[in-house]
Amino acid sequence: MAELRLLFPGQPRVERDGIAVPLRRRKVLALLAYLSITAQPHSRDELAELLFPRQDRDRAYSDLRQSLSYLRNSIGESWIESDSRTVSFRRLKGMILDTVEFRGLLKRAGANLLAPDGGIELLAKAARLYRGSFLSGFYLKDSPAYEQWQTAQEESLRLQCTAALERLINAHDRRGDLACAIEWARAAIDVDPLAEGSHRRLMLLLAAAGQRAQALRHYDRCRAILSESLGGEPEVETEALRQEILAGSIAVTKRPAAPIASPKAAPGAPPAPQARAEGLMVVAFSAGEQDAARTARRLQSSGGAVTSPSSSEVEALFSSSAAALAAALKISLLASRAARQPTGERRGKERLPYRIAIHAGETGEAGRGSTQPLRQRALSLLRAAHEGQVPVTGAAASRASDELPQGVTLRHLGSHRLDDLGPPLSIQQLVHPKLHSRFPPLKTLEARPGNLRTQPTLLIGRDRELEAVTSLVRREEVRIVTLTGPGGIGKTRLGLHAAARLAWEFANGACFVDLAVVREPSHLASAIASSVGLREPPGDIRPFHAVLLEHLGHRKMLLVLDNFEHLMPAAPRVAEIAHACAGVKLIVTSRERLHLQGEHEIPVPPLAPASSGDECEAVHLFTERARAVYPEFTLTAENAPIVADIC
Repeated sequence: MAELRLLFPGQPRVERDGIAVPLRRRKVLALLAYLSITAQPHSRDELAELLFPRQDRDRAYSDLRQSLSYLRNSIGESWIESDSRTVSFRRLKGMILDTVEFRGLLKRAGANLLAPDGGIELLAKAARLYRGSFLSGFYLKDSPAYEQWQTAQEESLRLQCTAALERLINAHDRRGDLACAIEWARAAIDVDPLAEGSHRRLMLLLAAAGQRAQALRHYDRCRAILSESLGGEPEVETEALRQEILAGSIAVTKRPAAPIASPKAAPGAPPAPQARAEGLMVVAFSAGEQDAARTARRLQSSGGAVTSPSSSEVEALFSSSAAALAAALKISLLASRAARQPTGERRGKERLPYRIAIHAGETGEAGRGSTQPLRQRALSLLRAAHEGQVPVTGAAASRASDELPQGVTLRHLGSHRLDDLGPPLSIQQLVHPKLHSRFPPLKTLEARPGNLRTQPTLLIGRDRELEAVTSLVRREEVRIVTLTGPGGIGKTRLGLHAAARLAWEFANGACFVDLAVVREPSHLASAIASSVGLREPPGDIRPFHAVLLEHLGHRKMLLVLDNFEHLMPAAPRVAEIAHACAGVKLIVTSRERLHLQGEHEIPVPPLAPASSGDECEAVHLFTERARAVYPEFTLTAENAPIVADIC
């Protein structure tokens, strides 16, 4: 049985066997959500009235039949059960519905109140499943009954999540684990920013943790949110709490769950290692050459340490998330102002020539080589943004939540996978009344179909090779790019990351085909078909390769054929795909080229040798892998020569 995963809190997503299923018809997605969540038979009359209330009966029935047919073709026949009168969704083995999982975890947590942990782990798991409002960003403008059902679901899930978060906050507060209690309190505010009680709870926790200044700054943030959204002032209780904090009346807890600072070393003891700095920011800016130079100066004047400036991008490190956000706001407002005509009219509000990405994280001792992972993630986020947009990772947002620049709010965009193939990141967007705030969905891996898996480590180096592959694939006349080199040189990772960079440019995304387990050249078509979600049609007597060509012929997608060297007799089949399917391009990894007409070969070299200290790719790779085993490992002047010799 195939696996079907339905994710509805937050931006809706449907996956079949790990591959995103694009449901481009809004009524089809609405039908799937309604049938799967209600989990009961519905009459065709009811569904037609729910989804097509403005159509006459015959037209509504016809549209419902078409929607059901489209849904079956997209997710599989077995999930939908229907007859001439009713339709229902079958919750079979292999189905994962996050709303059901969310409510099931809450129910189990409620039954475990007397357990040693009070069901806290179950509550935390449920809270993490809540990615945002139910069917976030989705609506049916001509279906008021459906809109009413969607709103009821949204409110129910929000209230359940809020109650779970309240229990988590209380549990950690009772244990004296204020750091965790504060994080869950921030999450509660993200779920419902207008719940003033949640703001008061966070202020109280911050004050109890000795963070009085942050508690007062959060009061200012609360007041700004209420003023902007409701046009009102904080409640009397909130103002009274502020006065208590100002007066120092809130007792600071004496039982922190973990030390917030290292104890001083005893006399004669060796000095403690230098602490890892937190909050160093990478801000990437993309625009014209003159704008980039001007931006570098502005970032420096805002306290940023500019690194690696180029004609199109500027990166800068900041000592805090709040400083980075302030710099981003300054640049955005200046660029927005410059986009105005002398008459005061906008010159294309959606085409402002800048994108800014902000990320935060921990750096190593003295910052030696430790910003590379931050830089990679920030640049990936930059590529996902649209012109005029300022996305901010959750790590950066949480650090700056109590120090936001005046007028700035952060809009939650959900959890997303970026083209660096790293773990999903929670992403928010900087919002200001004087800036454009409505953009298309981020250009992330979820925005296109595909099966590119998250990788356990970030890609080290390969910038030149990655640029060469992506540039070559983008050329209109290029159909096949073959990455060649000995085993273990890094061809697979290079092909995967090139596909991730390019996926957004193909309407049907990018698909990875693992050929290592394919033993016979004649099985190539089946391997490709399995990866792209094609099944052999029953009763079709044509050769399966012809069925595959017909399927791919209607698509615009990128295929990565990995480990091709033992299937060389099947190379002509690759040429047939390139010739017959105008919208399909192929990246092939192999120990040798395929010798096809129109094939473009890129030999993959070893990583740059260790000839330039901690700047070289091989040393970066060694350092990152060493830290995976020994987190405290740091490249120093003493061990750098030894590492260089190894590399």
